[in-house]
Amino acid sequence: QLTKVTHRLPRDTVRQTLMFSATMNNRARRTIPKVMPYGYKTVSPRPERKVKQSYVMTEFGWLWCHLLRVLRHETQADTYKIMVFFPTRMMCTLYTDLYGGMDLGFRILRTGADLRQDDRNKADSEFRDSQKIVLFTTDVCAHGLDYP
Repeated sequence: QLTKVTHRLPRDTVRQTLMFSATMNNRARRTIPKVMPYGYKTVSPRPERKVKQSYVMTEFGWLWCHLLRVLRHETQADTYKIMVFFPTRMMCTLYTDLYGGMDLGFRILRTGADLRQDDRNKADSEFRDSQKIVLFTTDVCAHGLDYP
């Protein structure tokens, strides 16, 4: 898909091209020279490390139940940082309010474009600094966020 997109870009003009990847696997390494202009540079802010990623497929009506089960299981670890991406702001707010009203034994933060910038900064800082935390956000917010 990237190749199709980049071939449609004008070649006779100077342009700035930025490419971001959450994971720098072999496929990404092979793709970079194909889509980036001559003389490109790569930047890696910190050494690559493996991050456990998982997903659960469920019917929409059972999402609240299955998500709660996954969160209860994953928050039993000594340390954890869990990000849950929702497709809409409304869903993100709903689940934050739903789970926030329960005594679950773990902290849930929410961030998103609808919050004031200082509230987003506060949530981002708290997520970065915490050893045990869950963050609910929209999938739009997934682009460009970098958490240790």
